[in-house]
Amino acid sequence: MGSCRSKERIITGDAVVGLSEDRLVDLIQVNDLPYESLYFRRLLVELDIPGQVRSFRANMYIKKDSAIIISVVPLMGIEVFRICLDERNITVIDRINRQVMKGDYRSLSQQYSVNLNFKIIQQILTNSLFGYPDTDLRQIKRYRASVGDNLYILQSADDRTASRSLQRGDDLTIHRLEIAPGKFRINRSIISQPSNQSVLRIEYADFNQINNRHSFPNKISIFGTHGRESMSIKFNYVGFDINGSQSISFRIPGNYEVVNF
Repeated sequence: MGSCRSKERIITGDAVVGLSEDRLVDLIQVNDLPYESLYFRRLLVELDIPGQVRSFRANMYIKKDSAIIISVVPLMGIEVFRICLDERNITVIDRINRQVMKGDYRSLSQQYSVNLNFKIIQQILTNSLFGYPDTDLRQIKRYRASVGDNLYILQSADDRTASRSLQRGDDLTIHRLEIAPGKFRINRSIISQPSNQSVLRIEYADFNQINNRHSFPNKISIFGTHGRESMSIKFNYVGFDINGSQSISFRIPGNYEVVNF
């Protein structure tokens, strides 16, 4: 992931002159959307995974550092799934089959060969900064920075280090962040593990101005590949409330069958 540097390195390129890596990370954090809760209404989700291609509407509630709750409501307006992600578990209430499916992030990570957890998923859904695999933001200040296509680039291993590691056959993970100048928001985040042919790519688009200061994307697209398998999930946010009174509760029915996944 990189070693500690004895001094700040100045980024060179066209985006801006004289901006250090540490200052770039600070500017991204300052421009993260401040919130304690977010309620997304009329969320459109497009899912493409092996064996399933679906589009559906949903509502989503995020209680910062606590829970992400999603209510899946197809066009007829009747909820079919309610999903809760907390710090340890993933729980799905299946209204059709009267089941409660429970799992953890380990099974999800094994399926897609990417170490996902609640913190990373929360940061992805809110266009917020995160490190990988260590989510400690201090780790990102060890990333190497550059400029390309008028974007800032932060990468956990520079191209030369990555090339040497791959030649040695190391089990290397590379995290790359592409940041738009001006608004200092993440345009793209890529986690790649070349040794097992695994890539997770997150892209953000259609940024809107919020509270006359912060920007937030209307669209989030997540693409994953592992060998020959691929998946994608796309979110289109129609509107959302910040720190409002609306929320989504999560209560498990007592008469539903509990199964593990």
